[in-house]
Amino acid sequence: MDTEVHGTYGPGFERLVDQFADHLRAGRDTGAALSVYVDGHKRVDVWGGVADPEEETPWAEDTLAVVYSCSKGLLALCLLGLADTSRVQLSASVSDYWPEFASFGKETITLEHVLAHRAGLPLLESSLSRSDVLSWHPVIAALEGQSPLWEPGSGHAYHALTLGWLIGEVIRRVTGKLPGEYLRTELAPQLNLDTWVGLPEAQHRRVARSLPSVPEWTSDNIKEGLRELLLHDDRVMRAATLNGALQLPLPGVQEACHYNDPEVWSSAIPAANCTTTARSLAKLYAACISNVEGSEPLLSAPVVSDALTVRSAGPMVFGVPGHEPRYGLGFMLTSDLRPMLGPSSFGHDGASGALAFADREARVGFAYTPNRMGGLPDTRANDLVDALRSCLNAGIQSS
Repeated sequence: MDTEVHGTYGPGFERLVDQFADHLRAGRDTGAALSVYVDGHKRVDVWGGVADPEEETPWAEDTLAVVYSCSKGLLALCLLGLADTSRVQLSASVSDYWPEFASFGKETITLEHVLAHRAGLPLLESSLSRSDVLSWHPVIAALEGQSPLWEPGSGHAYHALTLGWLIGEVIRRVTGKLPGEYLRTELAPQLNLDTWVGLPEAQHRRVARSLPSVPEWTSDNIKEGLRELLLHDDRVMRAATLNGALQLPLPGVQEACHYNDPEVWSSAIPAANCTTTARSLAKLYAACISNVEGSEPLLSAPVVSDALTVRSAGPMVFGVPGHEPRYGLGFMLTSDLRPMLGPSSFGHDGASGALAFADREARVGFAYTPNRMGGLPDTRANDLVDALRSCLNAGIQSS
């Protein structure tokens, strides 16, 4: 396999690029890209490895990766952009914008509850086909017709896929556009993004193949513990797959992956099916907190401060023990599991091992987009962030 690193990077970022290269040489990454913006300027833009081992396709400058739950950060950004311009109020009920939602005990669910994974709607009670899921409206109707699993606001659990429709339908009701179209045409048209939630068919040839984790990367004890958890509580898998309609690989459990299906790429699954280059994703996060390509920041300082306020942390209503992220307004915040750069970081990771975030204090936009899922735990992104932190600290000390 070609392990050469391609692209460009500025002085002072050698340790970060060396760490990225080590991932490729050691086989921790099959193919990947990495990008970093600082103060609105691109400082690292590198890629390497193989996009599709079956076709022996090398990772190219314009290769797109499926970044799974990194999609949720874009979803949050879209809704916060609407809040920033007073088109929505985050304290308002979802039903203020989506009247049909106000039934079966959902009348008090607010947009803030949804963003913080506190809405009580992490899974669907009805089973839908994959065709239904890709058609948008059947999922909306299913959510309208069910009750919360717990009192909204009283606890949290990861809304792995339903978050996309819960927030996405509000965006659609307010703007007339699905989240991917709103992001590209209204929120950030000046950035010329190569970031898609609903990929045009003409772009399908550029998508890297999503690959399952190597079995040896996860210990037998962890795999057995995961199998036991799923055997006794099916809610985790029901939430992650919409009752099996959208399968993804899980070490020691299954290797099926529907995210290699072009129909999935082209549909609107706003919590999970974003395809993007690392370059575009890092630029987008950089644009949240700094001027990029002559534009004003996408989010105001008060909205960023609000997004950084912890809404959910600690034990969940249900979930994987030890996997307890901290959430602000739709974004993951720094935690023991996902440190990012520090307390002023906000973003999201994805099942592939991808990570994208902004850091307000460091003025950084970061994105790492691999195509092979890691083991459990997966430390690849954390290792890169540690290297980036060292580069930034060395630069500060020498300036």
